[in-house]
Amino acid sequence: MTKIYKKENIEKNFEDLKRNQCWVHGDKLQITITQPFEGFPADHMRQIDKEFPFHALYVHVGCMPLTSNEAHGQRTSMCLTCNKFALQFLQDIEDL
Repeated sequence: MTKIYKKENIEKNFEDLKRNQCWVHGDKLQITITQPFEGFPADHMRQIDKEFPFHALYVHVGCMPLTSNEAHGQRTSMCLTCNKFALQFLQDIEDL
């Protein structure tokens, strides 16, 4: 089922970002360094991105290869709750 984004939802999400908080969990966002992901993401990665938008397990950088000086980590915002649930999601997939 596709989630329809209403104007009110988009405005709330934007307001949460201005307050530096996760719009899913309300946690304060932290800046962290994570590994870049190049290429087209697998279905489970797209599911993680959709449910836990501030997971910080990786950062999509597109399909073009990165130069060697860009491949060492990317700055991103992280919600501790998104991160925890995304890790659990991956663990559950591995346990299948």
